[in-house]
Amino acid sequence: MEDSNLKHLFWKATDERALMSYSFKRIDNFYTIISKMDEKDFLYPEHSTLFVLLKSLLNKGVEKFDITMLVEVARNEGCLQSIGGIDYLQTINNMEVADGNFNVYMNNVLEASTKYQLHCLLKEGLAKVVDNAKDGLDSADLMGAVENNILNLSTESKAVNEPKDFADGLVEYIEERKENRIEQIGLSTGHVVLDKQIDGLVPATLFVIGARMKEGKSAFLTNMALHVAFIEEKTVLYIDTEMPYQQWRPRAVSAMSGVKERQIIHGGYSDEVHRQIVKRCIERVDNSKLFHEYMPGYSVDKIIALYKKYKVKHDLGLIMFDYLKEPDSHSVDRQRKEYQLLGDVTTALKDLAGELNIPAVTAVQLNRAKEIADSDRIARYADIIGLWSTRDKEEIDKYGLEAGSHKLVVQNSRRGGQTPPLGIGYHFFKEQLRIKEVGIEKQAVDYSRVINEGSAFYDDETPI
Repeated sequence: MEDSNLKHLFWKATDERALMSYSFKRIDNFYTIISKMDEKDFLYPEHSTLFVLLKSLLNKGVEKFDITMLVEVARNEGCLQSIGGIDYLQTINNMEVADGNFNVYMNNVLEASTKYQLHCLLKEGLAKVVDNAKDGLDSADLMGAVENNILNLSTESKAVNEPKDFADGLVEYIEERKENRIEQIGLSTGHVVLDKQIDGLVPATLFVIGARMKEGKSAFLTNMALHVAFIEEKTVLYIDTEMPYQQWRPRAVSAMSGVKERQIIHGGYSDEVHRQIVKRCIERVDNSKLFHEYMPGYSVDKIIALYKKYKVKHDLGLIMFDYLKEPDSHSVDRQRKEYQLLGDVTTALKDLAGELNIPAVTAVQLNRAKEIADSDRIARYADIIGLWSTRDKEEIDKYGLEAGSHKLVVQNSRRGGQTPPLGIGYHFFKEQLRIKEVGIEKQAVDYSRVINEGSAFYDDETPI
């Protein structure tokens, strides 16, 4: 089907014409239009060309669209007939349009444009399937790319809103906050001191946890995911690039129940152990949503599409990605270095958290110097970085195991909350894959002000 004929199925020529008429009457209306739309949103070809012409005049400093001027410029540019001719311009100029209907016309045009774009995406996806029918991209990659593009359309805001005026409602906002204190902005991590330090898992932020190999970063993420899903009762999607579900599930059951992982796997439980598993694990899962997806050969398109899908279908509350490493070799440009690819994934997760307005948590491997390996962009785009490690002998000798066998040092927090090098103490019960924060009175650092006053322990500046 010809493109022009295809557009004819979707365009709303009358509504597009009305928007052009609003622009002729007041140039401010055209400023609003170009802040929300571009020429591709005008499916009627004459209107698309006219939009480009008006925009070029605006860039030249024109303060009002005059019909005589438009005709002269169009003649000089050789596009008068492409915008309908003199009579058509007069028709647009003479249209009766009510001020109150401006947003209605704009939303109608945007809706038509979205439907057309959806049709084109499906058509393009079908062409890719044919091109890769025998070789090339696998079916999962093809579906992920199409689904990601479609979900981009579904999650884009098409509402016609103006930028927010800072003064608007400011007095009411301050008065409401004065009377109603919020103890914590973000979701609880399940760890009291950590929550106070970083203000919980704040929407639209990316929390990166770095650790050396086999130090327990996946266990830390799993414990956090379990808490958010079963205690905070938010939907969590855990994408795992390392561990299949059959291996991850007993670890999760062990962390929830306190029963050793090996005992969970081998079975033959006593009545008491069975009762413990049922009470602490099975009884909690009925009213909660925790999803696990094993994706060893992941691509950025696939993970974005899946998270968006679960946001739309299940009201996703937390993005959990384990962990940052080079994507599938078939889905990336092989000319790019590994550190660039890791930066791309980090940026995608950060942007996705902002777009969906939910927190994202991921992990990354540290090098021998216990620094984030491979990419400065990871540190640059993360809102919070926490370095997870085993306490060294000197710290254990000085503070004892009561202060924790492990620690999390919060670094580079955009919102404050960095910790001293001693970090926040944790006990890591490896046989149960359970991580428990050390009580406030046993911490190697005095976090009492964090708990009592609700402010971060170690910030660059003292708040007023």
